[in-house]
Amino acid sequence: MPKNTYATFSLADANINAIGSAQKRIDNLKGDVDAAKDEANSLKLDQYCQLVAGIAAIKLTKGNLPTDVSSTVKGELEDLGNMKASIANKKLKNAVGARRVFKINGDNITPEMVASVFEDNDITSEAKLIKAVAGDDAKSAVDLLIEKVIGRPSTKKDDDGNRVTGDAWLDPKWSGNADPDGKPELTDEDIEFFKAKLDDAIAARAKFKANAADTAAANAQVVSDDADANEMLDQL
Repeated sequence: MPKNTYATFSLADANINAIGSAQKRIDNLKGDVDAAKDEANSLKLDQYCQLVAGIAAIKLTKGNLPTDVSSTVKGELEDLGNMKASIANKKLKNAVGARRVFKINGDNITPEMVASVFEDNDITSEAKLIKAVAGDDAKSAVDLLIEKVIGRPSTKKDDDGNRVTGDAWLDPKWSGNADPDGKPELTDEDIEFFKAKLDDAIAARAKFKANAADTAAANAQVVSDDADANEMLDQL
């Protein structure tokens, strides 16, 4: 265990200072310059390496940090890590998720070890880490598209903190409908409407492709006819 017990836990100075310095630099990087984006992405991953290493010795309960530890770390991320509350909450949530998904536990975990785990699992950006934590990294583009159209089952945590299928179906928002609780609701009529629109789009695509093929064939015939005409003129 590092310098603190659970009751008085705080991030090690080296971890929180590195996180804070990185956040200052991230906040100063502005614009759409690719180099700035690349640097910001690298700094964000470094922050996660520091944060995951900093909390790696704390035992997770159902995949979560103890409430008092979570509250302390969030406060430190805000006060010493130079983060807004929403960012601090997101960073800690993803860091805990990374510990759970990649089985990063122990009191001798270093930021370099976490970086190695990320590299082995192709975590090259914050976006990829978020997907891995949510389990979306295992889904294909088609899977994700279907979820946006039809929805997906809810998830819940088992006794080990792993995400498993929940007890409710989560409808998407595109229909604009809501149930009595204000949650998005997809009706059978909405689904039939979508299927009809999809059939129309498929038919339109097929017609477009056929027309394009006919046009290409006609143009090819014109070129062939011109070539034949030129050949005949050359023979005169």
